[in-house]
Amino acid sequence: MHEHLSNDLVDRYRERRLSPSELRAFFAHTSDCNLCAEKALGDSPAHATAALRKTLEQDPHDHLSHDELVRWIEQSSSNDECDLVEARIAACS
Repeated sequence: MHEHLSNDLVDRYRERRLSPSELRAFFAHTSDCNLCAEKALGDSPAHATAALRKTLEQDPHDHLSHDELVRWIEQSSSNDECDLVEARIAACS
């Protein structure tokens, strides 16, 4: 994604309706673009932290690890791990 995130894409992210490939592109873009990260995650770090905490409290052991996500975003996952990550993302959507 070279342009900033659209409002529609941010809304679909918040509603957990992005496809695995859209989610990968979304995370890659927001890791490089602070403006879009703030737009997508809220206008304050406290808002983003509260949203993450709420998500993790649902089932803290049923989420992908940071390392798994980083490898997937950087496209350094094995094919098997990539399939598992994408299946988990689809299940969480």
